[in-house]
Amino acid sequence: MTRNRKRSQQKPKDRKLLWIGAIILVSALLFVFKNISNRPTENVNAIKAGAPTLAPVQVNEETVVEESLEKRFNRLTLAKEPVFAFYHSNNCQLCLQMIEIVKEVYPEYEDKISLVDINVYDDLNKNLLIWANIHSIPTQIFINDSGEISQTIGLMTAGQLREALDKAAEKEK
Repeated sequence: MTRNRKRSQQKPKDRKLLWIGAIILVSALLFVFKNISNRPTENVNAIKAGAPTLAPVQVNEETVVEESLEKRFNRLTLAKEPVFAFYHSNNCQLCLQMIEIVKEVYPEYEDKISLVDINVYDDLNKNLLIWANIHSIPTQIFINDSGEISQTIGLMTAGQLREALDKAAEKEK
């Protein structure tokens, strides 16, 4: 009986040490992963696709001011202008395909709807990610001039993008 008591008393201590070890291991792995994922890398596709974090704003004929994407997005939505918010990264295959489709289709709509091009891995865009509750990319959000929002997750065809842009750019009466 003495042996059983010692074993039963040692098991909780062993379990406690095991849990502490597991927690330390998980914490160390999270720390390493976070540092690896935050490490800046030069990506040829990122340079080619180019997702600017600052957008020029014409204040008057002489002055051009840079504003963050978040400020631009807020300014456009508060002004009740149609907005196409494109959430993507520059290293996922579907995103790269969608970037090409946006580059092909969007120039036809430049004067009808504003594009806010949001790279999900840019820390400056964190609030825009939280606002849109982004969990998958590519994600396209269309906001019309009355503030109605529609969202598409994943790859869209050029035709589907045109249809969504037409609907969002349509003026409310």
